[in-house]
Amino acid sequence: CPQCSELIERQEGDCNHVICRCGCKFCYACGVPYLSETATADNTHGTPGCQCGLWGDVVQHANPADVAAGVPELAPPVPVPVPVPVTGPNCLSCRRNK
Repeated sequence: CPQCSELIERQEGDCNHVICRCGCKFCYACGVPYLSETATADNTHGTPGCQCGLWGDVVQHANPADVAAGVPELAPPVPVPVPVPVTGPNCLSCRRNK
């Protein structure tokens, strides 16, 4: 978690929206916090601070704080291998809105 450093593990089929025990909402794919909790046409969970998407691959940004602040990245994010493939929407909110 970018706020409390708690280790977060995503279940197979879950989307990239994560809510930590501390209440921080962020993108699992890159760790950048959500900007808003108000649902949008593209994302039922709100407005992420990144461009990963709900079902994007896990990536590593050079500076997640800059991404959250809207600062353009000098280099593209680096894909990170994921040991468990994402196979479908387990997230109930995402499933209802697909």
